[in-house]
Amino acid sequence: MDRLPRTLMTTNGMGIGGAETHIFELSRELVSRGIDVTVASAGGVYADELLCHGIRHIEIPFDSRSPADLISAYRKTDALLSREHFDIVHAHARIPAMICSRAARKHSLPFITTAHLDFKVDPFLRYLSRWGKETVAVSDDIKEYLVREYRLSPENITVTVNGVDTKRYSPSSPDNEEHIIPPPPKGRRILSVSRLDRDRSYTAFLLTAIAPDIYPLYPDSDILIVGDGDDMARIRAVARAANELIGREYVKLTGPRTDIDKILISSDIFVGVSRAALEAMAAGKPTILSGDQGYMGIYTEDKLALAAESNFCCRGRNIAEPRELNNDIIRLLSMSDKELKALGHTAKETVEKYYSVKKMADDYMSVYSHLLT
Repeated sequence: MDRLPRTLMTTNGMGIGGAETHIFELSRELVSRGIDVTVASAGGVYADELLCHGIRHIEIPFDSRSPADLISAYRKTDALLSREHFDIVHAHARIPAMICSRAARKHSLPFITTAHLDFKVDPFLRYLSRWGKETVAVSDDIKEYLVREYRLSPENITVTVNGVDTKRYSPSSPDNEEHIIPPPPKGRRILSVSRLDRDRSYTAFLLTAIAPDIYPLYPDSDILIVGDGDDMARIRAVARAANELIGREYVKLTGPRTDIDKILISSDIFVGVSRAALEAMAAGKPTILSGDQGYMGIYTEDKLALAAESNFCCRGRNIAEPRELNNDIIRLLSMSDKELKALGHTAKETVEKYYSVKKMADDYMSVYSHLLT
């Protein structure tokens, strides 16, 4: 590239979720390299975080399928591209990709997409889906999915990683502990972080359901669930029932948070998948890989290749049975501090070696360069 490109990144919203954190970390790293990044979405907690880091966010209703909002989103995108001199338009979700592909074509701008999930496929959604001249996939199985279901050329797909800022998530004491939910004074904390939508909330639901079985064995422990979504009411109801049965607030729900690095420091065991799991591993936390698409149990080095295939989402595996998750949690709670630290160290080394935000940004810079050549 003769010069650093001005980039417009678009996504549905910037709430709690793996794709949203991916965009947040990528934007920060690209800006640190001198690239001018603007993010457009329907907003959310990470939109505020972008602004705190000096990265502009523009609110566009990319999260709605209503005809009025789709027209509004296109007009706002078109106006944005008309008045500003972007070099690349980069979409991270289906609705903004559909809108931005048309707007980018009108303004003769290179268009790139990132695939974070194996989207639902039916004839109508397949018709609406738009892919860039270059596409980035966050795992090998997503690349295979794009080739199989959308007939994309493998040569035009680059596989990257969900890069984690290892400095931010390093296992050290936070500068400010004021906003951390106090951990159990004597016991250990089990943490789960996820978007709590219907298709993402199984592990959170399972944790609340098995809480009354864990408590009698480890009454000094607690369970902390971070996130929000359209299944929050159901999770809240199950947590309330579990706490009533236990007799105290053993399961705590925080709602959406962006200070996950600080919350991780107050935890001892992590349960979840994808980017949230990688962040916990970067913080040196023993991690149980459990999600709506499958279960792999306690992460150990011999599981790396299989976990990496699906971006640590466990796609293609059976989902956890209550007893299976319960047994793995009890196994970790029964370990000595030394044993837990060793597991956490292995997890941390995995992220440092293979999942740095630097590698992720390098991959994108390579694709940008190819598009602008």
